[in-house]
Amino acid sequence: MDLDTIKASVKKMLAAIGEDPNREGLRETPRRIAEMYAEIFAGLQQDPRDVMRVGFEEGHQEMVIVKDIPFYSVCEHHLVPFFGQAHVGYIPNGRVVGISKLARATEILAKRPQLQERLTTQLAEAIMESLTPEGVGVVVEAEHLCYDAETEILTMGGWKHFADLRMEQVAQVDPETLEVSFAMPQQWVNYEYSGPMHHFISDDLDLLVTPDHRMLVQRADEFHRGADAWKFVAAKDLSPRGLYVFPRACRRPGDRHWHERESLTLIGEDQRIVEHYQGMVYCVTVPTGAVFVRRRGQTAVAGNCMTMRGVKKPGSKTVTSAMRGSFREDMSTRTEFMSLILHHPNR
Repeated sequence: MDLDTIKASVKKMLAAIGEDPNREGLRETPRRIAEMYAEIFAGLQQDPRDVMRVGFEEGHQEMVIVKDIPFYSVCEHHLVPFFGQAHVGYIPNGRVVGISKLARATEILAKRPQLQERLTTQLAEAIMESLTPEGVGVVVEAEHLCYDAETEILTMGGWKHFADLRMEQVAQVDPETLEVSFAMPQQWVNYEYSGPMHHFISDDLDLLVTPDHRMLVQRADEFHRGADAWKFVAAKDLSPRGLYVFPRACRRPGDRHWHERESLTLIGEDQRIVEHYQGMVYCVTVPTGAVFVRRRGQTAVAGNCMTMRGVKKPGSKTVTSAMRGSFREDMSTRTEFMSLILHHPNR
């Protein structure tokens, strides 16, 4: 890895955004970033198959599973972090490998500019090529949660489409009190998406979000006010036949009046549609975990769109899988694997 070129490039970037790379606070930044890149992209110089070649003949031919392998990676579209867990299973063809080797292979593949889908496939193929097992299954979970291109977010300068955001403060909402304040986004990302979107639409609400997007809701039969009443639930995890209360307005700090009828809406089964979407989707992260958005003139309070490394927010996860050999060909093998990785207290 060419650390000198990285340092020179970072120095140019700092100057390009209008900073002085020679001022005291930034003088060592190019070196720090070069050293950080050397660590987080170290997988580019390594082959995951190498660490799994040190196996041994055991004669074991039953399924082996390693669950909850943590990984930290960098999205190749904007070089921003994403993280999650990988679950790996394989059926040895007599030859096994130490479980630490599977975790190490995951780390190598994660330490490079990545996509979650590619990481999942590469890990399955590396295990298949190195161990030649009867079959391999890999499941990877991470957060990728977004709004569609028509959605606007409230900023200090008024309503703006996500595509028009610049370095400016946006509205964030306290998920317990629904009080609004303004903060600089911790992260802003957009990328091309093709797939299902959940559309929540009524006379006073219009939201189009990815299936894993965190909605801020309460069940209608449990509706009440107070701390912890509002819950973040992924759009795809809302009960198909359930009735849910959605907040559509915020309170300014110090406000005493709260007009329930004007601020809430009830969404039922017939007001939720799953449609196909192809285009750009947009993500922001704010400290409170909830933002104030508007689509086609209808406002709503909903969850953050993405979780940064080190910023733990409640939410759901996007799941990708790759099956090879008997895991792909035999439904009972695949079912057993999925049952075993999902069956523990945290799920």
